[in-house]
Amino acid sequence: MSQKDNGPIASKQMDGQPKTRETRRMFLLDTAEAVFLKKGYEAATVNDILEAASLSKGGFYHYFKSKNEVLDALKSRYTRWFLDTVEAKVNTFPASLIDKRFDAWIRAYADTYLSTVALHDLVYHSVHTQNNNEDRIAITRQIELLLEEGVARGAWTLYSPHLTATIIYSAIHGVLDDAIARDLKNTTAIIEQTSASLRLLLQ
Repeated sequence: MSQKDNGPIASKQMDGQPKTRETRRMFLLDTAEAVFLKKGYEAATVNDILEAASLSKGGFYHYFKSKNEVLDALKSRYTRWFLDTVEAKVNTFPASLIDKRFDAWIRAYADTYLSTVALHDLVYHSVHTQNNNEDRIAITRQIELLLEEGVARGAWTLYSPHLTATIIYSAIHGVLDDAIARDLKNTTAIIEQTSASLRLLLQ
């Protein structure tokens, strides 16, 4: 199973040093992301980031107080990108095609997760990230809103959209992590089977 080691959302470095505060911050995040993925969060140091970014310590601490704060910023950025990516795929189908939108969510979620699993694990599974569930809740809420939409349209009858969303979130991660652990190659078939199985929850 192929896994991308680079982040999906790296911003473009301008010629020379980035010019504005935001582009400098994004450049620093991009650099830290690459360093963490290459060396591992524990082994990487602030000095590694500074060397890769050609910045002074003052330049780093102008934007972040610590390496841990950089990791939390990467987590927030990745979550926003992940949600936007999945939502864009879902919105290729009109609201009236609720079944298609559900299938699109499952497939987009699986594809996005599998293509960025190294970064996903870095930002979500490090013991140094903030101990809260805000990002997981945001992702679960996305599918919950889609389920609520289906209920409102009379397409599905659910005891609890929230409970169903939680089950879907847990199930899809279990299936995909198992596929990664077993190094399964045909992920397209796995995603299709997962989508078909999860559709049974909506009957």
